[in-house]
Amino acid sequence: MREKRKMKRCLFSVLLIYMMLSFNIVGAAEVVVNFDDVTTGPWLALPVPYAGFDWGPGAEAVKEGTNGYYTEAAVSGDYAFCNTNGTYIITVTSPLKFDFIGAYFSPANSSNMGDIIIEAFSEEISQGTTTIDFTEATPLWVDFTFTGIDKLVFTPDPLEYMPGAWAMDDFTYDVIPCDDIDGDGYGDPASINCTYAELDCDDTDANVNPGMTEIPDNGLDDDCSPDTPDSLPPCFIGTIAF
Repeated sequence: MREKRKMKRCLFSVLLIYMMLSFNIVGAAEVVVNFDDVTTGPWLALPVPYAGFDWGPGAEAVKEGTNGYYTEAAVSGDYAFCNTNGTYIITVTSPLKFDFIGAYFSPANSSNMGDIIIEAFSEEISQGTTTIDFTEATPLWVDFTFTGIDKLVFTPDPLEYMPGAWAMDDFTYDVIPCDDIDGDGYGDPASINCTYAELDCDDTDANVNPGMTEIPDNGLDDDCSPDTPDSLPPCFIGTIAF
């Protein structure tokens, strides 16, 4: 059990360092994803996960100008995100809550001006929608006010030519800062900005967190795990008749 916890902490630390080295860190927690380290070819499906997110089926990094499309899509570098041939609803999920700040959006070309409807979710509850209506092929920066979310759904307009083919660059978000009241390195909510990225089930007691060992019958969930109950089942005392 202890070795598994150490391995989890190591993996979260590696993820945080990877994000800091691979993507532009704008502020204390603001991160910009620009899709330039996925491939050197014309396009490639995004790996799972990529930049801490699962981007779902149909998500690709595309080189600006590939096959005559996305001629102005890349704002940073030479690549941008695209939704393959435009028929895919893109679902972006994160294991941790984040604030979506904004991104640059553009259509595949000037003949493809379909809308995109973007809906945000937190634990499967909708947090609102925003619609992008393209009027030109140049990248458009769009601000968002989605906070504390874990999923984004991008739905293209199916009625347009090459339905809803679009690109996105400089996907910008805030990692929720570490809120660690008891100072034990674990936060509530969980955040990779904490020393440990796992959730603290009682952030008022430094002796209760996922790194602790469960102490039976003390009335506390010491290790924040339902797999190790505080009360052990009583031993059987009695007579067995045969």
